[in-house]
Amino acid sequence: MSTRDQAGPADRAGRADRARRPAPWVRTRLRAAPPAVLLGAALAFGLVLLATALPRALDRGADGALRSYLRDAGPAATSLLASAPLRPGQDSPESLDTALATLSGRVGSAFRLDPSGPVHGARALHPRSLSNPELARPEAVPPQLGLYFLPAAGDHVRLVEGQWPAGGPADGPIPVALAAEAAATLGARVGSVLVAPSSVGVPLRAEVVGLYRAADPAEDYWTGLSCLTEACLSLTNVLPAESFWTTAGLVGPESVDRLPDWGVRAEDFWRLPLDPGGMRADRLAGTGARLASFVTGPQAAELASATGRGELRIASDLPDLFTRAQARRFAAAPLTAVGPAGVAGVALVVLCLAAGLTADRRAGELHLLRARGGSRAGILGRLLGEGAVTVLPAAAAATLLAFVLLPTPRWTAALLGALATTLLALLALPVRAAVLLAAPRPAAGRRRAVAELAVLAATVAAVTEVRRRGVAPPGEGLDPLLVAAPLLLALTGALLLARLQPVLVGALARAAGRGPGAIGFLGLARAARGTGGPFCPAGAGAGPAGGPPGGRDRRRARAPRRGRVQPVCPRPRSGAVMSPVPGVPPASP
Repeated sequence: MSTRDQAGPADRAGRADRARRPAPWVRTRLRAAPPAVLLGAALAFGLVLLATALPRALDRGADGALRSYLRDAGPAATSLLASAPLRPGQDSPESLDTALATLSGRVGSAFRLDPSGPVHGARALHPRSLSNPELARPEAVPPQLGLYFLPAAGDHVRLVEGQWPAGGPADGPIPVALAAEAAATLGARVGSVLVAPSSVGVPLRAEVVGLYRAADPAEDYWTGLSCLTEACLSLTNVLPAESFWTTAGLVGPESVDRLPDWGVRAEDFWRLPLDPGGMRADRLAGTGARLASFVTGPQAAELASATGRGELRIASDLPDLFTRAQARRFAAAPLTAVGPAGVAGVALVVLCLAAGLTADRRAGELHLLRARGGSRAGILGRLLGEGAVTVLPAAAAATLLAFVLLPTPRWTAALLGALATTLLALLALPVRAAVLLAAPRPAAGRRRAVAELAVLAATVAAVTEVRRRGVAPPGEGLDPLLVAAPLLLALTGALLLARLQPVLVGALARAAGRGPGAIGFLGLARAARGTGGPFCPAGAGAGPAGGPPGGRDRRRARAPRRGRVQPVCPRPRSGAVMSPVPGVPPASP
């Protein structure tokens, strides 16, 4: 006998065993109703995508609003400005560059610096009035000139006439370079000697040795130094105010020690612009605390020690900007919370409606399984398995898509929203089926009335508070009652409609009953009384499906129905044999 002939009986036995084995429940159900499966997966995908994307969109919006607010304030307001008194005979371009590297390294380790780069140099603190009669005067006030030394200025300007200031005798005029636009406005040219009167002796003089033009006057490098690129029109502080021209010139490294003579005092400065793109709204408090440490805290003392300048001072407008940005965020928080609350409410209603419709559509199937000996736990477990096959892949794809389309460093809120929505979509149908298969309980009219009155009271309170305080009261935090006001209004409207619907339909039925024909009357009467009860298998006992109705059924039929009532399948009479059902052997109770 061949090997194939010997294996034949075993193969036939295996095939027979597999033929007797029941088909997998989940696979059978999914194949039985593909449209319902696809609709359920699409619903779960859409709701999970919305629940995941909304928190990430809000996070991106909050970060974008903060960064836009800081950018609108300008580079000067979003910078750290370090300054120290000028040290005659000790300051040089190399020492300024060394201090800049130290400051940039310490600040850059805590904050992200702006790509536009830092600005550093030395300056005379006060401009001098020029007494030259040939210079332009809008009114009787003479023009003023300030002096700066900027080591990196050559990278941002180009020389158009003359030469760069350098050298010069200690008792001679200070060589300076002016912006070509400023020189044209004042009426100065290369070779002009600008005289500044002094109250303590010989007048100070500055000689124009060159003219330059900024490559881009709107560049961030010139923020706070605008009078270096053109002449500025200013007003006196004494009333009546008079206008006069103010400008500034660049000096060479050899003239740095003469800046205190021109400006009474002089200082070295380093401006470190911070990148607003690195700021996050959720970390604004921590960022403000770190910034305060650099301005007046331990980091400021460490920077003074590291640079060897004990009188180093650091200032910034960022703490005030952070305070105002935080206040703006708190003021907008109630408005931004109304949207997610409404979306959550709509998602809950949609999932509950979908679960209710699905359970009602499959009520006959579920009752048949229960009648054939299926346990509630087993039925609910199978429903949970169906949901897991359809909901979980759709939820995972929606979550991944939201994370890819809306990148943001925060993911906790989005992940929690996706998880909550997934659980709700997964458990909605089993919970509704458990309620459907539960033993009948007496109507809870009193408890329903109490719950509806509680919702109505909460709605009245929310509407009253919204009218009195508004949705976003200034100076207050997030109020859940105000945020939930739209949801409470919608819920109260739905409850009111549910209470009025039987009354209105009954009135319409009575009006239709007075007219000719029975179709309209019967349709309205059926709508007022409900759509009927659950499926009862044929022969399950006395009643419309298995015999004449009993007295209890007749009393129920005669009783007025104020709402939808789900009749319970009657039990078979004692000793009666159930009518044959395909696939079920006859049995006696």
